[in-house]
Amino acid sequence: MQLGSTHRLKVIYDTNLRTPHNEGQWQRIQRNKDDFPYLKYDANNSEHPRLEHSAWDGLVLPVDDPFWQAHYPVKAWGCICGVMQLDQDTLDELGLKPAEPPQEETYTYINKRTGEVQRIPKGVDPSFNYPPGGRLANP
Repeated sequence: MQLGSTHRLKVIYDTNLRTPHNEGQWQRIQRNKDDFPYLKYDANNSEHPRLEHSAWDGLVLPVDDPFWQAHYPVKAWGCICGVMQLDQDTLDELGLKPAEPPQEETYTYINKRTGEVQRIPKGVDPSFNYPPGGRLANP
């Protein structure tokens, strides 16, 4: 059985490490949101950034904004985006303000195996179209 190139295996490995890390971070974010009520999207980590993810770079929104349910990283194979949790004092120091959530753009995805049709936010791979905390955390 051939598993693929070294690069492909590295992407799979790295993504599989980042996903549970970010899901654990989401739990910490929820515990600390009273003191740190904002998240800032950080997409400037990749040598080959996705355009949609780059468009979200620096976006500051409240932790409970619906945007995060669809866009909280990891949202694609090889995605190394992240978020920073901030309080109001830090926003003021950095000269940042919460923004209006970006206009939601979606595309239609048809699962070739099951025939299931989904509307998925642009920038999100179908395999990663689930809320923060993982597929099972928010049934």
